[in-house]
Amino acid sequence: MSESYGFVGTDLYIDLTTGNIKKGPIEQEVVQNYIGGMGYASWLLSSLVSPDTGPLSPENRLIFAMGPLVGTLAPGTARVYTMAKSPLSGLLGTSNGGHSAGIALKYSGYDNLILSGRAEKPVYLKVFDDDVEILDASHLWGKDTWQTTDLLREELGDCSVSCIGPAGENLVTFANIMSDKRSGFSKTGLGAVMGSKNLKAVVSRGTKGVKVADRRSFQKLVDGIFDRIAASKATVLWRQYGAAAFGPELERFGREEFRQRVKGRTYACLACPLGCKSMVSLQDGEYAGLVYYNSSLSSLASHHQMARVENWDELAKCVEMENRYGVDGAAMAGLVHLMAQLREQGIIADADTDGLMLTWGGETIRKLVPLIASQNGIGALLAEGVRGTAEKIDKGAERYADHVKGIHSGPDFSKDLSTVTFGNATNPRGSHGDRSIFMTDTAKTNPEAFRSNCLEIGIPEESLGRICNGPQGYNVARLTKWVEDFNSVPLSMGICNRVPIQIRFNFETLVALYQAATGIKTTTTALLKAGERIWNLQKLFNIRHGWTRKDDIPSNQSPDEPIMVEGKSCGTFNQLLDEYYEERGWDVKTGIPSPEKLAELGLNFNEW
Repeated sequence: MSESYGFVGTDLYIDLTTGNIKKGPIEQEVVQNYIGGMGYASWLLSSLVSPDTGPLSPENRLIFAMGPLVGTLAPGTARVYTMAKSPLSGLLGTSNGGHSAGIALKYSGYDNLILSGRAEKPVYLKVFDDDVEILDASHLWGKDTWQTTDLLREELGDCSVSCIGPAGENLVTFANIMSDKRSGFSKTGLGAVMGSKNLKAVVSRGTKGVKVADRRSFQKLVDGIFDRIAASKATVLWRQYGAAAFGPELERFGREEFRQRVKGRTYACLACPLGCKSMVSLQDGEYAGLVYYNSSLSSLASHHQMARVENWDELAKCVEMENRYGVDGAAMAGLVHLMAQLREQGIIADADTDGLMLTWGGETIRKLVPLIASQNGIGALLAEGVRGTAEKIDKGAERYADHVKGIHSGPDFSKDLSTVTFGNATNPRGSHGDRSIFMTDTAKTNPEAFRSNCLEIGIPEESLGRICNGPQGYNVARLTKWVEDFNSVPLSMGICNRVPIQIRFNFETLVALYQAATGIKTTTTALLKAGERIWNLQKLFNIRHGWTRKDDIPSNQSPDEPIMVEGKSCGTFNQLLDEYYEERGWDVKTGIPSPEKLAELGLNFNEW
């Protein structure tokens, strides 16, 4: 077998029904077309999961995918993508996490882990280099994620543990997978997919490492990126406050209070100079002594404002419970947002919720988490998520359910219309702007710099006229297309999308880093085309599994009312969608990729 660089060269297939363990080489042609990581997982899921496959059926796959830079010393490259058909949306389900989960799997010698089937009894998967075993997890079933992690480390020694809590075991549609008690694979219910397979945990420890093709060039590139990130003022702010350094909505909780009495010591993922993660450490108050690792409590402050959680202390306790039971915190906040409104509107009464007063605030979250995780009483209804709960309640409840494609929390365009918020709608996984992050604030203050940034992400100069034009200094729908294609490239390589990391990777840097790591020759044009191909393949997956144009419209958005920004109309949402589909080369009425676009990308609808 030839030497592998960047990639380690092997996929690991586990059939939990039969207990069969199979190892095979990664598909080189797929690497050329889809880069790796998220892109490779998209190809695997599209190839292996048919439209008639239920999200909680044994035939669904759960994939852990590590990009070619994961496990190297490139800054911000610890991201691992999980992917499956989502029980929450019935469409593409994906989430990513950091820390050590992906690195441990890759150091064991695997670029991708593909899980199928359903074990007869609870099991966990041990992946220690070539030692791969499916082992009994009966003693772990019913334990929360922290207890599970501690018990497995007592049994096996130092290792990375990605596991589900009671919510995943009981098939809560928004159950997450917790990695090493600190990083969550959240949003699309992949913990329920894992639970449906009777798989409690994936435990990994690797010693093989990752080789790069051109060590001298790679190290020079890494040193330059590392120095630029470390020297940035934004890096200092992220270390002190995390995401609370940005966004005026977080002033309600108080940035300084977070830094002085909530935040413990800072820590970072492998080889990352940002260090944006920190311990939660409450020294006083009602929850004095509460200490745990958390990837971004300050980010979760924004999500939990939907539930009007009162302060940092309440937030810290809510997040601890959510992580232990294995439920997505944003989904919990979205449910409280829904139920509190329904109670205020008289659509539900306390008698409908087992006598519980489902009002605003952290106390409601703390009451509901155990009930939802066990699907007990009112928890069985709420386990369906925001959309499913509203549909079952009926009586007009759906008007108050904020979601995109069934994924909780729709964007509020009246406050912000940007590539991030518009991307919440167009993202194949639904309600997340992680693949449409772009610095648009210079569009009016420094148009030339903005145009230069557009060129750096691959927008052709002849296209700038229609893209850098609009009420905000740009056309948000058309720009989002290019931002999505560009961001699909670093994300498929395993690069984190935290802003201080992301802005250090333009196409020139990505091409050079990818070539030095893998030894595979590429170009800006080839990588941008791969990013576009990934996006279109994910769209095809959704179409085959039931997507229609209405699924790209946030539930809280009237599609034909003008969206006003700073007193200026940016058009209706339907008009923006038309422009977005046109920029993508998709049918404007249906949002389905045109035959010409698919041919250009080497995709065949009938094959998927």
